[in-house]
Amino acid sequence: MDKVYSQLAQKLFKNKKSKNFDFYVTEEVNRQDEYNNEKFLEVYEILKSKFKVVYMLFGEKNFQSIAYEYFQYNPIQSAVSKEYGFSFPKFLSELEQLQDYSFIKWLARVDWFWSTEKSSGKELMVPKGTLNSWANVYKDLPQVDIMLSENEGETIYIEKNGNQYSIKCR
Repeated sequence: MDKVYSQLAQKLFKNKKSKNFDFYVTEEVNRQDEYNNEKFLEVYEILKSKFKVVYMLFGEKNFQSIAYEYFQYNPIQSAVSKEYGFSFPKFLSELEQLQDYSFIKWLARVDWFWSTEKSSGKELMVPKGTLNSWANVYKDLPQVDIMLSENEGETIYIEKNGNQYSIKCR
């Protein structure tokens, strides 16, 4: 397993059962009442569906905590729920707890691109290795290469073949 990914895994995977570690929440805070808020639950489900790879990396508890923090500063407006989460990758990149894991913002950008750009024909420029890393996490492969080269870029796009979509790299 790649060294960088294994460092993240050590922080995130407390044990094989939970697949997460409380690296984000430094104090044990019971937020169940806040998490049961109807608006937050709507936001949580939106973010979870749009950022599947980030969710897989963080695990349920960490993702819920981060989603709650995001929700505090970005309340949802019912008219724009389709676009909710656009600023989530930037939010992740600014979290002090994730400063050693800058690749997460790139994986989040690919998550957003994949979940929202399927019919627009747009392209996204990302550091070299991003798409491969995203795909491996998405497929839940045991070995993931998270080494991204921010000095070199690659362009990704979404291709439609009949009713099937695929994400490709140029």
